[in-house]
Amino acid sequence: MSSSESITRPKSILYIAGFAPTGEGDYEIEPDNFPILKQYHADLYTQLTQQFDRVIPATSLDTAMDYYGEYDFIFSVHNSAPFRNSEVFISAFAESKSVPYLGAPPNIRAIAEDKHLAKIVARYLGVRTPEWYSLNVGEPLPTKLSFGGPYIIKPRYGVNSEAMPDNCVQDTLLDLSEEWEKLNKAGISCIIERFIPGDNYSVPIIEGIPYRNLPIISEAGDGSLNLHSRTFKQSNSGINRVVCQDRQTAETLKRETYKIWNEISPVDYFRADWRKEKYSRDDYFLEFNVCCNLGKKSAMTLAAKTIGLSWAKLIDHLIVTALRRQPSSR
Repeated sequence: MSSSESITRPKSILYIAGFAPTGEGDYEIEPDNFPILKQYHADLYTQLTQQFDRVIPATSLDTAMDYYGEYDFIFSVHNSAPFRNSEVFISAFAESKSVPYLGAPPNIRAIAEDKHLAKIVARYLGVRTPEWYSLNVGEPLPTKLSFGGPYIIKPRYGVNSEAMPDNCVQDTLLDLSEEWEKLNKAGISCIIERFIPGDNYSVPIIEGIPYRNLPIISEAGDGSLNLHSRTFKQSNSGINRVVCQDRQTAETLKRETYKIWNEISPVDYFRADWRKEKYSRDDYFLEFNVCCNLGKKSAMTLAAKTIGLSWAKLIDHLIVTALRRQPSSR
């Protein structure tokens, strides 16, 4: 984009992704089980190599330290690693070394990765959320809550959709006990949330583009519950995404999402996830993500395309935005 002409572009990028094509095969999870994710990471690598002189592919967060001094920008879409709070590692390390990076500052990333805190922020700003209860590892499952079911139990921290129980939605707390026991033994803190039956919407915001210009995206889920499990996301069909044509829903969700964006920015890109209740048609904020999917079929890319921004230009725009957000790091 022309906006990139006013900044000094990186010459060497460290690209960190779970399936970055290093040629070494040192994956933390089996790539053949996640064909869509594998293709997404390969596509990003190809695109970056077309835009920059040198791209260092890596599949581990440790490479930020191993290759320190050999790169001048970090492009990481590696969402998790096998240690607590790994999601903030790259941004915190980059801040400590004054190296610009894609995404958001570590304090904002920490809020985004904590569904409990994200909902507290939303509630403070007057944004409607489902009622919820936070449950830490080692705590007993409550026998009664201030809100009724049906309930959904989900990991409190990080992406962790792979840890979502198969029977995560139940009518009673007692019926959740087996699922909580599994998560508790795995050391995973959770939230219990009033389950909202209905439709899924994603609201993308891109720094440097007026938020009202971007559409919101309707995202079909799996089965009668319309959920987005990791298995469903990586199935051959994946998530079916279309631009929402309901003007009233779009305007409402944009306005409510912007309340959150306005308080946490600047961040390079952002996506808020919502449910519209099937019966009342009320809208409920679920969570926000500052390291969301940038694949060619993602909600972010679909929204960008509707305003004439190709996938390649979107990736370039985000890097330019990140560099402008961190002028002291260049």
